[in-house]
Amino acid sequence: MAVACSAAPAKKKVLGALPSATTSAEPEWLPPRVSAGTDFAKDAREASLFDVRRLTEGWDVTQVAWLADGKQLVVLAVRDKGDTRSLTLLPTKAGSVPTRLSPKQAEVLAFAAGGTKDKPRVVFATSAGLFESDLRGDARPLTGDAQFVAGLTLGPEGRLFTLEREGALARVVERDDQLARRPPLLSSELSAVVPAFSPDRAYVAFARRGPGGASDLLSFASVEGRGGGELAALGQLKHITFHPSGRVVVVASDRDRAAFELYGVFLPGTLASTRASDPGVTVRRLTFSQGHSPAFSPDGRSLAFGSTRGGSAADLYVARFLEDP
Repeated sequence: MAVACSAAPAKKKVLGALPSATTSAEPEWLPPRVSAGTDFAKDAREASLFDVRRLTEGWDVTQVAWLADGKQLVVLAVRDKGDTRSLTLLPTKAGSVPTRLSPKQAEVLAFAAGGTKDKPRVVFATSAGLFESDLRGDARPLTGDAQFVAGLTLGPEGRLFTLEREGALARVVERDDQLARRPPLLSSELSAVVPAFSPDRAYVAFARRGPGGASDLLSFASVEGRGGGELAALGQLKHITFHPSGRVVVVASDRDRAAFELYGVFLPGTLASTRASDPGVTVRRLTFSQGHSPAFSPDGRSLAFGSTRGGSAADLYVARFLEDP
C-alpha cells in the first residue's frame, strides 16, 4: 500500500499583520518631535501650551530661533556662570550634542538665523563686528564696518537688517553684501526691540514708543511702504515673533505685572487684510510663569521660549502650541 508523503499546506498570511523588520528611520511625513530635555509640569492656566519640555538647566537664555529643518534651535545664552554670552546650536532630538557656534571668549550681542533646510544661515554680532557661522561652529568675519548693533534680523530674500541705537533713538536699516547701510526701513520713535517680518515677508511688526514712554505700541508697516498701523498697546516689549500662519503675533511684555510674560496678538486674518485698530484684533496671555524670547518652529506646532519657571535661571523651554484652545 502506498503512503502519501505530500508536504503540509502553507500557512495563510494573517491580514493586518505587522512586518517583523524594524528600522530606526523616522518617516519624513511625520512632523518633527522634540524629544530632548525633560518633561516639565504644565501650568493649568496656559491653555495654548501643552507637552512642555525643559531643554536646558542653569542657562541664561536671551534669544532663540529655529532653523528651517524644524529640528534644531539656535540659542543665545550664558551657559555657565561667569562664561560669556555665546551662540549654541541645540538639536531637539534626545541624546544629541550641542555645538558652540561663536568663538570662545567672544561676547555675542545678538544674532539672526534663517535660510533654507539646505542652506541655513546664522549671522551674529560682537563688539568686533558682524560674523557668519556654519553649523559646525566655523565663524568668518563679514566685510564692512564693525559698528555696534543692538539686534539683527533677516528679511525678504535673506536680506540683513540691523537694529541700531543712536543715543536715545533707535532705527532699523538694511545692510548690503558689503554691510553698507541703505536707507532706514524703520526710524520713527522706535523702541529698542528687534522687529519681526511676517511669514510672507510683506510686512514688518515692530515696537513704537507710546505717549509718555509708559508703554510700547505693537505696530506694523508694509515693507514696500504701502501703509500700516497699530495693533495693540502692550506695556514694555522685549521680543516679537510671528506664527507661520501669519495670524498670530507673540510678544514678551510686562503688561500685567512686573515680570515679563508671553502674549498672543490674534488677528482676524493676516496683516495684509488687517487695518489699524481693527476691532477683530484680540490679545490673550499665553504664559503665567514668566516667559520671554519666543520663537515658533517652522510648522507652527511648537513654541520655544526662555523662562525662570524652573528656578532662578532663564532656561529654554519648548511647548506644543494650540492656536485655538
